[in-house]
Amino acid sequence: LPSDIQTLLKLQAQQREATVAVLRPARLRDRVKISTQAVEQEYTANAERYKTPERVRIEYIRHDATELAKGVRIGEDEIRKAMTEGAASAAGKEERRASHILIKLPQGADAQAEKVAMAKAQDLRAKLLGGADFSALARKISEDPGSAAQGGDLGFVGRGALAKEFEQALYALKKAGELSAPVRTSYGLHLIKLTGVKAPSAAPAVTRAKAEAEIRARKAEERFFELSEKFHNLVYEQTDSLKPAAEVLGLKIETSGWLTRAGGGSGLVAEPKIIEAAFDPEVLGQGRNSSTIEVGRNTLVALRIAAHEPRSLRPLAEVRAEIEKTLLASAALAEAERLAQEALGKLRAGESFEGVASQFGMDVQASRLYARKAAGTDAQLLGALFKTAHPEGGKPVYGNAVLADGAVAVFALKRVTEPEKPATVGAEADAVRKLVEARRGREYLDSYRSGLRQQAKIKVYKDQL
Repeated sequence: LPSDIQTLLKLQAQQREATVAVLRPARLRDRVKISTQAVEQEYTANAERYKTPERVRIEYIRHDATELAKGVRIGEDEIRKAMTEGAASAAGKEERRASHILIKLPQGADAQAEKVAMAKAQDLRAKLLGGADFSALARKISEDPGSAAQGGDLGFVGRGALAKEFEQALYALKKAGELSAPVRTSYGLHLIKLTGVKAPSAAPAVTRAKAEAEIRARKAEERFFELSEKFHNLVYEQTDSLKPAAEVLGLKIETSGWLTRAGGGSGLVAEPKIIEAAFDPEVLGQGRNSSTIEVGRNTLVALRIAAHEPRSLRPLAEVRAEIEKTLLASAALAEAERLAQEALGKLRAGESFEGVASQFGMDVQASRLYARKAAGTDAQLLGALFKTAHPEGGKPVYGNAVLADGAVAVFALKRVTEPEKPATVGAEADAVRKLVEARRGREYLDSYRSGLRQQAKIKVYKDQL
């Protein structure tokens, strides 16, 4: 109903005027003390927090087309041939612009029909050679629906774009303006006029370095695929060592630094696939080679564990400062929350906001209006402000909130404003309407399902779930 939409729009547009004071726990650090007993108790009670992460070092081999390319030998003849072929393939092709007049003649037409069509084509050709306007005749006579309206113009075309017979006749013409004899294709008879020639673009230079790099990359890739199956088989068959595969394929066994399940390495060993394989139960627990891992294009890797350290509890001396810092922050926040409650008590007893804030060392912010979705304003503060009851009789309502940065805020809510009759048409109202419809639809569906369940006789075997 429009009243539903208005209610929601009013709530959405509502603003609340408040004065806020913030107490920073850091100011209270000198008021809290952390005992040795508290540190030891935290260390014992939450030992899992103070354990080192499980970590491994791996040894691995990589089968890489880039490395294979370094050993590729290339002959002088290969380089020259690649440079010549590269220049030829990079060169542009000649294109020709043509106009034509089509006299339709179906395949398999009898001799009489052929004779009539040819006579018509020859008569047209004579008129054109006598000076008749090609475009005008094409618009009037040509039976090609795609080009007749353009005066027979087909635009620039290259070889392979037209029927073979048409193309041969077009490329036999020597200069622009020249007219062909009638040409027979599967469509009928054509009179073709050459109207332009676009010369092929000059071939860009193919450098020796580029040709050599392309040959090297192609040969390396071919060699990579030849050896990939052997790499896979050797790693799989000799599962207790990477040495056989390394020796047969001439690969170097490399060793990483320490890695955790969260990573920790750089380059190849930082790849998620490598980390996942290193902590695979068969690789980690049974000391086997990993399966072949494809990392990027034309790179295969296999690994095994070189060293393993399970999680272990760090010595108390090592983590004492960390624990003290955590407990100190927690105690300072607790003290700030306690003081906030004490401040609220004084405010509700009638003391002035500025006086109480000064007494507790709070930073007072200027009174202002807060929107429900105010960018840059702490979400916890907004949540507390908009959950607070409306002020009555001109008296503020007080509340508090723990902010996202750990500070504690105390506020005085002074008034609430909202539009009287927001428009129930427009983009904003439509969005609210859709939201309400979707929510009520879900509620109706849930209610319907609940009713079906109550009516149905269902036995649930919980021990089998």
